[in-house]
Amino acid sequence: MIGRATAAVFLAALALGGCGSSAVWETERAIVPVTYAPTENAVARHVGRLRRLALIATNFDYEPQGKFSEALGSFPNGDEVEIERRLGEALAQRALRFLADWRGYDVVDARGRAGDGENGHRVAAIVDWLARAPAGAEPPPEVAAAVTALARAREVDGLVVIKGWGRQVSGGEMLAVLGTASLAWPVLFAADKTRLRADIVEGARGRLVWRHVLTSKDATVLNVQSNEGPHSSKTIAEDLFAPLEPALPSVFAVPSLGRAPPG
Repeated sequence: MIGRATAAVFLAALALGGCGSSAVWETERAIVPVTYAPTENAVARHVGRLRRLALIATNFDYEPQGKFSEALGSFPNGDEVEIERRLGEALAQRALRFLADWRGYDVVDARGRAGDGENGHRVAAIVDWLARAPAGAEPPPEVAAAVTALARAREVDGLVVIKGWGRQVSGGEMLAVLGTASLAWPVLFAADKTRLRADIVEGARGRLVWRHVLTSKDATVLNVQSNEGPHSSKTIAEDLFAPLEPALPSVFAVPSLGRAPPG
């Protein structure tokens, strides 16, 4: 039997790598950094000009599909908030590492510091707008102001938001997976319509400049506690940000936080 204590440690979500589709969009407009000015001989970069980033939110919307038996290690309904938190945290940590180690960004985790008071309202406004905004949409003035205020407060060139949607697998889906795997599988979280999206917003003007959406057609297991393998949150985070170009190397950046961006 897999009890709730075990289930609380092992979580699973949709494995998007290799079984779904991907859509990447980035702006064609010029991008302006906040914290530095590029040197005259700087290498060519576009979104990579936002070399210092802050992750401000990782939100996962979890849809439970009923109560499974304790023998299958399920979370009772009502624990979806904890599932959402753990899924978001696992993906956030892997994404932060990938952006820093493999794309060269100076990235900070600003989720905790940006969750209260006035900054909390700013984050909520940004996340709400991104949830509704199509690629290329111009931000309303209040959202643009919230982005620029956060970017300057955190001393970054851009803000990152990760959003996920999904549902818990059905009893039949769970039994099908368990029939081909060990009975020690963790809680299953999967869906044929689950998706992940990463947005990057320019700090200087508040515009959405990069978006990558991963979707899946099949319900597949992802162990968010695993660091390796095609079903790990590490792999999914890498897939989410793999299309992003590398950051402009620091050798080509002259610090200039506080300068007014061109119009």
